[in-house]
Order: sequence, then structure tokens, then C-alpha cells
Amino acid sequence: MLTASASSSSLPQNSRSFALSKKVSSAHALPPSYRSLMTTDDSRILDFYVDDFNVDTDGKRFIWQGICKFPFIDEERLLDSTKMIKKELTEEEAERNPENVDK
Repeated sequence: MLTASASSSSLPQNSRSFALSKKVSSAHALPPSYRSLMTTDDSRILDFYVDDFNVDTDGKRFIWQGICKFPFIDEERLLDSTKMIKKELTEEEAERNPENVDK
């Protein structure tokens, strides 16, 4: 469930804090081997998937026009984690997960 809390003293004037339930995440749409990167406590990249984030609404009339402010991720750590799990994909999952570059 997505909830907003606009009464946080640590937020800028035009910012709101949002909390996401783990149940709302998109982990269910991933193959089980990748899903574990988002859901297990021993994941090396679990900190990339925050439960709470701010939305910058500066100059915006509606909250849905705001910009979600997520922390930066360490690309190398992300790619290393996914490379380790890539070999666990089934043949069907691997076929759906190609690295194609649009031309």
C-alpha cells in the first residue's frame, strides 16, 4: 500500500515522504532467482530497494506530478549481483532476458 506523510519536519517544504509495503513491490514479476535480490535479507543489493522515499513536488500542483527521490545505486555491485544469478535462470527465463540493443 502506498501511503503519504506530509508532516515530517526533516523534509523540504515541497517534499512528501512515501512508504511502500514490501507487498507492493514488483518482485513478483521477476524470475524467482532475481526476485531474491529484492526480497531476501542476505541480498547484496537489498538496500537499493527502499521502503520509504521522498517525492519532490516543487512547482507541481498535484502529488502525482512530483519527482520520486531515490538514492543512487552502485552499478558495479548491481551488475555483479545479477551476473552471479544469471546462471540460475531456466532456459525459458534466459530466452526472455536477452541483452539486445535497439538500433
